[in-house]
Amino acid sequence: MSGASFYPDGGGVWYTASKHAQIGLMRQLAFELSPSIRVNAVAPGGTLTALTVIPPLRPFVKIVDNDTKASSIKKRNILQLAQMPEDHVAAYVLLASDESRAITGEIISSDGGLSVRGLG
Repeated sequence: MSGASFYPDGGGVWYTASKHAQIGLMRQLAFELSPSIRVNAVAPGGTLTALTVIPPLRPFVKIVDNDTKASSIKKRNILQLAQMPEDHVAAYVLLASDESRAITGEIISSDGGLSVRGLG
């Protein structure tokens, strides 16, 4: 899941539509698999990773360096963080633990506060 699960302009029509669909899938699974299995999700905001665009798409996608990405991410979220993958780990650990035994069908937004502003 990602912030694009809630807001448009998060990666294009197919990406955003697939992310919106993930919300319905997660909630339906939570409904159908309860009470034996809890199903939850984490929606990370902009995160710096080592992922790159696959070569066939490179002519169509603008490649941006990590410093530019970090600056853009910091400007968009209210905590002014350029998040790293490890910034989202605690949310996943919480949802996998017995500390969240009363939680199912929910999404934790780990987006630096981006959703506070209604931006995705």
